[in-house]
Amino acid sequence: MSVQISVNLSNFDMLSSCFDCLCEQYPEAVKQAMMNVAQDILATADTLVPVRTGYLKRTLAVEQPSNFHIKIKATAPYAYYVEFGTRKMSPRLFLTNSVNQHLNEFAPEIAQQIQDLLRAKNGSVLLICFLAVLR
Repeated sequence: MSVQISVNLSNFDMLSSCFDCLCEQYPEAVKQAMMNVAQDILATADTLVPVRTGYLKRTLAVEQPSNFHIKIKATAPYAYYVEFGTRKMSPRLFLTNSVNQHLNEFAPEIAQQIQDLLRAKNGSVLLICFLAVLR
């Protein structure tokens, strides 16, 4: 039984209506930011995953079904049991802890990607004011 953890941007309480509007206007920037943080999560999971044969570690992957949604998963048949434990084995939480460690990076990374995009278009004044409020 594989295990996957989904991060959906629409579930974040930290998004103000202004930030939400910017995300809707620049979905490619959001997509890139989500993938950047997902790669960081995957790297952390890669260090936290318990290794006996290395198979579980090799099945770690990221999927991005939409600009505002990522899935971090381990597809090994026993991944669920390693992550959440059994009555004879304690949970290892290598995916859960990896996601939790990087959750606070989504908003700043999205803001940075949008800022970079607007700088390329010479429209960064509005976003710089917004970033000061966000941080």
